[in-house]
Amino acid sequence: MFTTLIDINSFLDCYKDPDWLIFDVRYDLADKDAGRNAYQLGHIPGAIFVDLHDDLSRPPGTNKGRHPLPTEDSMNALFSELGIKENSQVVVYDNANGAFAARLWWMLRHMQHQQVAVLNGGWQAWVESNNEIEDAMNQPLKVNFERSARKRDVIQMVDVDQAELLIDSREPPRFRGEVEPIDKAAGHIPGAINRFWKDNLTENGHFKDKT
Repeated sequence: MFTTLIDINSFLDCYKDPDWLIFDVRYDLADKDAGRNAYQLGHIPGAIFVDLHDDLSRPPGTNKGRHPLPTEDSMNALFSELGIKENSQVVVYDNANGAFAARLWWMLRHMQHQQVAVLNGGWQAWVESNNEIEDAMNQPLKVNFERSARKRDVIQMVDVDQAELLIDSREPPRFRGEVEPIDKAAGHIPGAINRFWKDNLTENGHFKDKT
């Protein structure tokens, strides 16, 4: 069972297993159609496309923020539609160093599905290994996914000032308020510290060892 990351060699050994589900979560914040267009041009065989905007941001539990977390009912409905069974090993990938794949990974863990992993190196690792690519529009087989969310995973805005540690994972210039290409206000939440998420990656876009 893979629960965090899976390397390309381990993935190649098992990805055709009928109990494995592969989801392509490529996306571009500047072009919401870019991920779907890329999927149509080519993807890992058997992969099903999941859209950050249309799928992973369904009716939210709050009307605040960009791409807020969906409600528990919305996530149960989504994962039912995606065909995720209790014994499904899920692997998710993108072409952005895991930035979008991690969203689906976290949502599944939040809904207590443990066997989900991000493909280390993502789409680029698959292409660089000269593996087969297909352009078929794969469709999931609907099942009944019904679980409860882990309540302690989420904190509401009114409780942020009670957090012992608040980490802003954006790039340092945005954290410092020197540039702001997306949000209406520059800077960061008072008291937050900055740990840029790409500092967790090697030069080739793979996650660093925990040591």
